[in-house]
Amino acid sequence: MSDLGRIYALQGIRAFAYGFGSVLVGASLAGAGLSSGEVGVILFSLLAGSALTVLLFTRRADRAGRRRVYAMLLAAMGASGAVFALTDSMALLVAAGLTGTLSVDVLETGPFTSIEQAMLPEAAAGPQGSARAFGVYNAIGALAGSAGAVAAAGPPLLRR
Repeated sequence: MSDLGRIYALQGIRAFAYGFGSVLVGASLAGAGLSSGEVGVILFSLLAGSALTVLLFTRRADRAGRRRVYAMLLAAMGASGAVFALTDSMALLVAAGLTGTLSVDVLETGPFTSIEQAMLPEAAAGPQGSARAFGVYNAIGALAGSAGAVAAAGPPLLRR
């Protein structure tokens, strides 16, 4: 698979997961017994973490290597997702949120997007290829994120 294909695939998988999570995260946290204030703090940590991670990592990604930083962020995303799946500890959830690798929005605007958009022109062939690559990238994100949001209706339906 080409680098461009990998970027598209990861964008699609991540966007689907973000769409799915954007619908369920608040309800799941409330269902775990957290107060609305605690849920708000956790959601804020997700937003703040995204902003902080963009500031910290995207400036250093070129020096450290985009692929290395990208892989590190993917590993952090997996760990953060595991924390959200396995605990209702407020401190752990806030810490996981501050990694900046999870999103409360269908379309992620955090560190992954910044690094991927820097990688797209190199992966695409020429200026026309670059414009097309950005269009396809954004379409994949929007469609996969929307599909994830729709799929979030599945678990409650299955419980019934």
